[in-house]
Amino acid sequence: MSPPEPVTWSMTAEEFADRIGRRWPEAGVRGWGDEAHLRATAWIPGADSWSDVLIELHPNGYAVGIDARTYDAAAEVAAWWRRQVPPDISVLWLYDRGFAGYSEVWPDTAAADIFSAGSSGRPPSRHGS
Repeated sequence: MSPPEPVTWSMTAEEFADRIGRRWPEAGVRGWGDEAHLRATAWIPGADSWSDVLIELHPNGYAVGIDARTYDAAAEVAAWWRRQVPPDISVLWLYDRGFAGYSEVWPDTAAADIFSAGSSGRPPSRHGS
């Protein structure tokens, strides 16, 4: 997930690790330097290996990649990530390996709305509008 236009906000590897740890205490987080391919990664173990989730913080600090075997797990992480980004910054949810679609995600978008949008091909509805 990434803002669709340039932004001045970004997240450090330390902030990423702290916020991941508050949401998923069982997660393992590893950070890298500024010149690395990734700024940080988080591995969230699931009940079995099919439910593990990998979150990668891009070096720019404002985009993440989500690798999950289920769409609902990816949508849960996407909704969490959106709440980490300041509300005045637009965030796009790009889904599937070929980036076949995208939709805007707002701070109050629920994971179920993201899941429904991805399943139907329609963008999530904005709450309160």
